Amino acid sequence: MNKQPLEQFSRNKLFAGLKPEQVAAISSYLVGENFAKGELIFAEGSFGDRVYLIVRGKVDVQRHMGDAELTIAVLSAGDFFGEMAFFLDRDKRSASAYASSELELFSLNRSDFNSLVGAYPEIMRNMLSIAVAMVKRADDLFIQKMQVDREVLEAEVRERTLQLEQKNELLGEQNDRILRELKLAQVVQKNLLPERRVALPGIRIETEYLPCEELGGDICGFLRLDENHFGFYGGDVAGHGIYAAMITIYVKQLIESSLKEIGPEGAYRIHSPGEVLSRLNSSFLGEINHGNPEIYFTV
Repeated sequence: MNKQPLEQFSRNKLFAGLKPEQVAAISSYLVGENFAKGELIFAEGSFGDRVYLIVRGKVDVQRHMGDAELTIAVLSAGDFFGEMAFFLDRDKRSASAYASSELELFSLNRSDFNSLVGAYPEIMRNMLSIAVAMVKRADDLFIQKMQVDREVLEAEVRERTLQLEQKNELLGEQNDRILRELKLAQVVQKNLLPERRVALPGIRIETEYLPCEELGGDICGFLRLDENHFGFYGGDVAGHGIYAAMITIYVKQLIESSLKEIGPEGAYRIHSPGEVLSRLNSSFLGEINHGNPEIYFTV
């Protein structure tokens, strides 16, 4: 090795404290290498077979932390890298290295490096010193990333909590509106039912209506048709709630409008139960059911 590369090599931090003749002896193990800007020197997880000493240029050392690849060190002339695979006695690289500029390096293979470490304890001391600093830098970056991730997560949680609160508020308003509508529907349905106790000449009628939910699908009624006739009916619509209650209103109105009609001479004609039910069935199938087997009622 000529004088200029030897001087550059001797200034490398890995060989701090060694005598010139020791550095000269080590130089015989070195292999010169060059990399273009942006070129990958080695990848994280690849086999670690060489350690590198920077003569000229810069190197970015990057490590995956979670889903991100972070730069844990930016190295320049006099620095060395790739030693962690040897130091930790692992075959796999713990980080990736990229040439961030035109790069000139010296490298040592694993067996030569281990021989030099055994012969010159100063190399192990220097390597430990740099390794500790590198690990601390990586830990600091990881902590910073965790802090950023935590702040992002906290912001997302706050935003989501606000959205949930707004949604709960909206749901509360909708629930209040539904309850008001249900109460109104209860009043309407109650008003459609006959009085609980009615006394007529020769007849006493009592009714009790207890829906299992806010609204029911049951209905009953009676009315006087003429001096000698009364009409009574009871029915049950499939289902419960507003839908069933609406069907009972339809059924009630259709039944009571079908019980009698004015004849040609102005006299009322009372229809038989069979006529009323036939008319009710025909109207229901054409206007409400439309062939849906789940929509039905009995009377």
